[in-house]
Amino acid sequence: DLHSFPTRRSSDLEPAPEFLKVFNIRRIQAMPSEMVFKPYEGLADAPEGIFSKVTAGAYLSRRRQPVLSFHSLPGHAAWEKSIFQHPYSKTLEWEGSGHTLQVERPRELASVMSRWLDGLPAS
Repeated sequence: DLHSFPTRRSSDLEPAPEFLKVFNIRRIQAMPSEMVFKPYEGLADAPEGIFSKVTAGAYLSRRRQPVLSFHSLPGHAAWEKSIFQHPYSKTLEWEGSGHTLQVERPRELASVMSRWLDGLPAS
């Protein structure tokens, strides 16, 4: 059933593999600091930046196709669900997840994606 995906809590999750943590830390440490922070100037620190819910909501609410999204922070999934425009859109809260779900939890991600895709009507 499309609406029976479990909401995940950090206590339910397996920790990210150690190699992934080490890889990400080393990758960030190897970058000059301006490469890490400069791209976000104006995005995160400006009131009208894309990271503000007002700006992001205006942009994301224009999506007319079904969307499957994942959030690691509590409350973000509920917020995005409130701006969905398509009845088959779904958002999940996987607290404690990172940006690389395909590496951190490949089997679970594949299962969720397959079930969601199977629930979409043929177009």
